[in-house]
Amino acid sequence: MRKTILIFWIFASLGMSTRGDDEASLASPMRRSLLGIREVAVSVEVLVDPNDSRFNDGQLVTDSFGDAIEKQLHDAGVPLTSLKDATLFSKKGAVLSLKLVCWPVPAQENGVSKLMVSHMQLQIEQPVRPVNNPQVLIPQAVTWSVSSTAVGQIGAWQTVQKSADDLTQKFITAYFSTHMRR
Repeated sequence: MRKTILIFWIFASLGMSTRGDDEASLASPMRRSLLGIREVAVSVEVLVDPNDSRFNDGQLVTDSFGDAIEKQLHDAGVPLTSLKDATLFSKKGAVLSLKLVCWPVPAQENGVSKLMVSHMQLQIEQPVRPVNNPQVLIPQAVTWSVSSTAVGQIGAWQTVQKSADDLTQKFITAYFSTHMRR
């Protein structure tokens, strides 16, 4: 019971912390929150239950997700930079951050769960100066985000990767609706 409450609390806090995009805002001709971005760095964070050996390939997943997102962005023509160059105070770079949380669904009968809940959030983090107080710099503000939650078999990383690819495509669409190709 405590694990179930913890899982829902994690998902609720992730979902309530940022504004999501609907189809109308993704298709809008001008995405003001993406206007100043010239280059994008990719960051991936995978959070799993450290006590569950079925999730022990988390680093492999982190690396493969990051590589797949970078390839998708590169192939689409989105300018990329390294995380080192997209510092918190960079004027040209932003960080496209994928946060993935996976947790096993509590078992009903035999004590072993074969299902996991996964929640991923893809968001742009960049420095922002509020219009009403330009002296203040917020070093890492979330200015755009989309998310997805799913239930699937533990270890079915291909399905999770497909969801990450879909979210990345939504970012690419929103990015190019703001940065018209010349």
